[in-house]
Parts: sequence; structure tokens; C-alpha cells
Amino acid sequence: MNVMKFFIPLLAALLLAGPATQAQDATADALTREREEQTGTAITILFDNSGSMKGEKLQQAKSAFSAWLKTVPAEYKFSLITFEGKGQLTVPLGEKTRDLIAQRVAKLNANTSTPICGALRVAREQIEKRRREVTPYERHVVLIFTDGQETADPRGENGVRADIAALRAQTVEVVGVGFHGQGDYMNGVATRFALANNEQELMQGLAKVDAEIGGVDDLLVSPEDLAALKRYQAPAVQPISASAAPVTPEAEPVSADTPSQAPPASGKKGFPLNWIIIAVAAWFILRTLSNVGKKAKRNR
Repeated sequence: MNVMKFFIPLLAALLLAGPATQAQDATADALTREREEQTGTAITILFDNSGSMKGEKLQQAKSAFSAWLKTVPAEYKFSLITFEGKGQLTVPLGEKTRDLIAQRVAKLNANTSTPICGALRVAREQIEKRRREVTPYERHVVLIFTDGQETADPRGENGVRADIAALRAQTVEVVGVGFHGQGDYMNGVATRFALANNEQELMQGLAKVDAEIGGVDDLLVSPEDLAALKRYQAPAVQPISASAAPVTPEAEPVSADTPSQAPPASGKKGFPLNWIIIAVAAWFILRTLSNVGKKAKRNR
């Protein structure tokens, strides 16, 4: 019975350790999900639906974009800006918007002017707001698809180049796609530029964009980009969950050259160590009790 007095509390303690470890694992998983929500890739698409796109060009563009969107990971955040007015935010940047953007692109009509600068301004304001109010840690890519030149801003193509440079100064990657021989004025200022003269070339260009977004091996980053990245200071934001530490007014803003803590590696979890300990302890207790019983019989 002395053996029982020793092992029963031990076994109870080990059994209680199991739920505690599970609670710790759940907390760790919640923090991991929070990091994933605050990081990742956000793509803002500027789709030219001006009058010059009317007819076959628009149908080719719709078909190419529809095929491309199906290949891009659904966990990316997406936004769609079209050319109505001075640039219209048709689908705000957010999660699970890929299919909605495909539907909106399929319904577009070519009946607007070409306010590329206005659309770039909408994109810049949306990114700034998201960095300020949601998270400063996302990778932002702006994809400009156009078949023409700026028609609404008096600065013309120089204004487009200046506005692209302003985005890149804020560590935003800008990819330009010129359709049917137009838009080459973006070459040299955009992070990457491609020309497409038909649907097949457009699909190839979009596939190249997707490859570069998924990995930066073939992405051109200039020394100016690196210098801007070091100078950029992300604004302080409140954490998404209450489990994260709040940002105080005295807290220093996080700069882009400060190494960020990498999220914990994902993968399948092995069998919990505490349950192995419990199993061994239970076996030891049963064996001890059995030996005690045998000795008692022999002593009778």
C-alpha cells in the first residue's frame, strides 16, 4: 500500500500534464495563424478596361486573366482596380477575393478613359491604409495591365513613371504588362515589365509574374530598392488577437531592416512526450503492484 501512496499522485500529475500541454499547443497554433494572417502576399490588379480594349482585345485579356487567377494560390490577398472615373476600387484588398475578382473581370466592359495615374493613386492609398490599420508585414505587388497611355492626368506617361517610382520607394513591387505593343514607357521604372501582343503571350507574361511572386530568384531589385527598404519605417499597428502584446505609444516603429522573427516551422507533430511518460509510469506501477502481490502470496 505504501507503493500505491507514492505512485497514485504521480500518475494523477502526469495525466493532468496532458491537457495542459494540449492547451499550450492550441495557443501556439493560434499565434501561428495570427502570424500567417499578418504576413503573406497581397496582389493589387490594375485592369485596363478603357475604350481601346473593346472587342477581341478585351476577350483575350479576360480569358488570360481567368486562366492565370486559377493558378495563383488562393491564400494570397487580392484587389481589383478598374479604370472607371479616375480609377475605381472594384474589389478591396482582402482574403478569399480571388474568385470574386475573376467574376468581376469577366463582366467588365471597355468604355472608359485610361486614368493609370488615378488607379495607381487608389492602389497606393489602399496599401498605405492596410499597412497602417491591418499589418505592415505583407509583401505587396501591384500589377498594371494596360494597352495604352495615360489620358486623364496632364503629366501623361511621365506621371505614370513618377507614380510607379513612388510606389517602389514604399517597398511595393510593380509589374507592368503592356498589351498589343503599348505601355513600354513603364520599362525601366517598374520592377518588371513585359509586352504581350496576343492572348498566348499575355498568358505567358502572367505566368512569369506568378513565378516571380512565388519566389524572388528572378526578380530584379535595384540598389535604390534596397536603400528604400532600409529607410522605410512601418507604422505601428494593434495586434489582431488579444494574446499578442499591445503596442504602446512609446514603442519604436518596426523598420524594414530589423530582422523579423521567423514563424515556427510547420509540419506534423510527433506523439506527445508526456503521454509516453504516462504510459511508462502506468506500466511501472502495474508491474510493481504485481510484484508486491506475488511477494505477499509467498509470505503467507
